[in-house]
Amino acid sequence: MGQDSSLGKRVVSAAKWSVAAQVIAKLVSPVTTMVLARLLTPSAFGIVATATMVTSLAEMISDAGFQKYLIQHKFDSESDESLSACVAFWANLFIAVMLAAAIIAFNEELSVLVGNPGLGFVLVISALAVPLTSLISVQTALYQKHLDFKTLFGSRVGSSVTVLIVSVSLALAGFSFWSMIMGNIAGSCVLALWLTAKSKWKPRLLFDFSQLKGMLSYGVWVLFESVATWVNTWAGTFVIGTLMDSWSVGLYKTSMSVSASVVGIFTAALLPVIFSSLSKLQNDDSAFEKAFLKMQRWLSILLIPIAVGAFVYRHAFVLIVLGSQWTETEMFIGLWVLSSCIVVVFGYMCSEAYRAKGKPQFCVVVQVVYLVPFLPALYFSALHGYGWVSLVMPATRLLLVVINLVVMKCTIGVSPLKMIRATGVIYVQSLIAMVPGIIVTSLTDSIWCALGAFLLSVVIYVILLVLARETRMTLLELLDRLGLKSAKSLLTRINC
Repeated sequence: MGQDSSLGKRVVSAAKWSVAAQVIAKLVSPVTTMVLARLLTPSAFGIVATATMVTSLAEMISDAGFQKYLIQHKFDSESDESLSACVAFWANLFIAVMLAAAIIAFNEELSVLVGNPGLGFVLVISALAVPLTSLISVQTALYQKHLDFKTLFGSRVGSSVTVLIVSVSLALAGFSFWSMIMGNIAGSCVLALWLTAKSKWKPRLLFDFSQLKGMLSYGVWVLFESVATWVNTWAGTFVIGTLMDSWSVGLYKTSMSVSASVVGIFTAALLPVIFSSLSKLQNDDSAFEKAFLKMQRWLSILLIPIAVGAFVYRHAFVLIVLGSQWTETEMFIGLWVLSSCIVVVFGYMCSEAYRAKGKPQFCVVVQVVYLVPFLPALYFSALHGYGWVSLVMPATRLLLVVINLVVMKCTIGVSPLKMIRATGVIYVQSLIAMVPGIIVTSLTDSIWCALGAFLLSVVIYVILLVLARETRMTLLELLDRLGLKSAKSLLTRINC
């Protein structure tokens, strides 16, 4: 009991600091996008997106699943953990340098492949960030493993603010897409220097090939899953860049980026905590399932109203965040946020469970199976124009939910019905709360009217949460876990 209590307290502390860091970082990111979207064209965003497509794959391959291994694996001693960290660090850095060199050497060929002929130098500069990312991977994993998210707080905020200052300053000076590229590199530099300086663990000249072999046996499955996920994430950029133009790529990728910022305020903060926490319960099936369903309900209370609200208020949201030149993509943003939130609750949570149980191969199975309907849907919708992409891609994304529910039942043993019952009432409450928005947005495009209806929707949703015993208890538990004692006491008094 004492061990459970200790873990619970550490999870609470980790969640608070992780949420704080991600909320601030994810608030800075939309502000950066809001400013840059008014200074730059969608074409500039499209050029950066295609460069990022290449470098993100290199960063993913260089990690080789080492980060997840360090978090999930139970080491016999601190020296064993330190040795594994050193092996991961040097292997990661070596692979990253080799991949960056390859990108630089074949920059023109790659620029033609991704649909930006003549812009190979963009890839040359972007490749400099690949080794930088490898320098912080091990430190980040060790902090997450020990639920020390407080240390990660300042670095993430500092990095996000650096990106904002550098990118906006260069954009105002007329550097177009270079402003975003240099801003991202500056942010990575700050993150690398900060985490290296603060980390108690320091890389030493140690290496063990037998240790590397054991790490790769786990990491290779994580890597396969990551590559499949990369294909799911970036195939749209490649196909749209090939069949359309950089303007359409900018619309598509910026929409996904903005949507990810909205969802990421909660997922980027809580999913690492969830993975670390579930990993500690991997040998206790009953406690594991109980914790999984509980955390799924917590995510649902936060994400489901965002999902429905983003779709209902999509027009006002796009005008406020991106401006009038981006209204062509409002349907895609609304539907993508809607589908993303649902996928997080029923998809990403399952992926965290597979990895926490030491079964990352099932993450690969899910991603590979999903590619079967995803790639044809992407290609044929792109042939018919951006409007079709806006409708078909979010709908196809929901297939991840179906696939994960089946795999979760067959591998971990958690019933899909349990997950659906645990979250079903929250969907109903969210839909009821958005009725004012549905009415108002169907009658007028006024931003002020939409904002008024949005505030009313928030009030209705909170009232519905409190009135229903099931969601009220979940909300009280969540507030307690987050250490928000005053909010919990106020809610208890109101209920009484």
